[in-house]
Amino acid sequence: MSVDDPRPDGMRRSLTASALLLLLTGCATTVQAPAPGPDRLAAPAVATTQVGLLVTGTPAMRAAPGWPAFRAEWRDAFKTASAAAGLRMAYFETFPTEHLPGTVLVRIMVNDYRHVGSGMRWALGVITGNAFVDADVEFIELPSRRSLGSRRYSTSSSHWQGVLSAMTHKQLATLADAMVQELRAP
Repeated sequence: MSVDDPRPDGMRRSLTASALLLLLTGCATTVQAPAPGPDRLAAPAVATTQVGLLVTGTPAMRAAPGWPAFRAEWRDAFKTASAAAGLRMAYFETFPTEHLPGTVLVRIMVNDYRHVGSGMRWALGVITGNAFVDADVEFIELPSRRSLGSRRYSTSSSHWQGVLSAMTHKQLATLADAMVQELRAP
């Protein structure tokens, strides 16, 4: 503000505080997942001690330039969520062929996503657009390959929530937590 700003000092502070509040709000991720109910995952025959992760996508998704980084963010999110739940985590590039008792494979088929990173959000603000993820997920008991169930998960955030809106890494962390909790549910 210039020295000859006609607004009173209190009004300038109020505008600054309002702008800061708007900037800091909006860290939420909206996750659309099936409500818990009768379609609970089938219980694995052996207690789950390890979460396996296989991230794949449609041909268009796999051809996207940011696909390898996006998959790495999934891996990091599952590593954190699994550790918090007291489970080991293994990442697979292809469907595992080894004998892995006590492992539930979370096979994620990414239907669509828009990656928005922290740097992009900070540099470009609201013009960056919305981050989102849409994926079909199947939980598979290993080594039997028995399907325990499947779910569709999606996330969204609004670029209007400010520079701290839920970017892709926050959305993936929220999704990974939700998926691991599915395995921990009684």
